[in-house]
Amino acid sequence: MEVVLNSYAKGGFGLILHRQHGFTEASRSPLFISYIERGSPSEKSGVLQVGDRVLAINDYCTANGTAEEANYILRKATSPLTLTVEFDVI
Repeated sequence: MEVVLNSYAKGGFGLILHRQHGFTEASRSPLFISYIERGSPSEKSGVLQVGDRVLAINDYCTANGTAEEANYILRKATSPLTLTVEFDVI
């Protein structure tokens, strides 16, 4: 599912992504939402929850990237931001 978010006036979307631990480099786990800030655009979407898998950020496929790269993209992104997600996977 695609979720479109508009940033805070100050910028940002109020979420952090991580990978599950215990996976090898060859079998990386997908990125998932590990934190959603209260009152943030992510929370106000009414759709996103901690544990949701993030498959893409705009045109960036998260499958081969790192959590650091994905979080950097989130910090630098402007509105609107499109996340491709799968729900309730953890």
